[in-house]
Amino acid sequence: MRSISTSIATFASASDIPSFETEFIESADPADMQARVAAALAARSGSQWALAYVDLAGGGDGHTFVCTLGFAGALIGDGTNPETTRAYFFLASEPSALAQARSSVDAQIATLFSAPISASSVALIQTLSAGAAKGTRFMGCTVCTFTQID
Repeated sequence: MRSISTSIATFASASDIPSFETEFIESADPADMQARVAAALAARSGSQWALAYVDLAGGGDGHTFVCTLGFAGALIGDGTNPETTRAYFFLASEPSALAQARSSVDAQIATLFSAPISASSVALIQTLSAGAAKGTRFMGCTVCTFTQID
């Protein structure tokens, strides 16, 4: 699978309005998607970028899903610190099984409170889901941010 990055400057010169970067990450496997998204977030760690949005799109006949990450320049003020953001992906063969798959992700997030990497506070940013062509596979994603990670 591949990752694609694009950069654009919006509306005016870079000195007037912050720039924006979009990264597209493809994968058919939730563990692989989670690792790729984590790498993309880690690449922005300690930088002047804020995570502005996350999206998940359904796959075609090859069942590849696309996660889109949008990063905005720090001047925007709104957005999430990529360093304290985590995305958890899960897969199901039918829509009703997606809720059960999400429950296991919720349990994984809850373990962070007692693990060596502890969080003082967690905020759910969003939960996304997308279906593949012909309704054969469904991928979900829970995105959360921690106010502090030790």
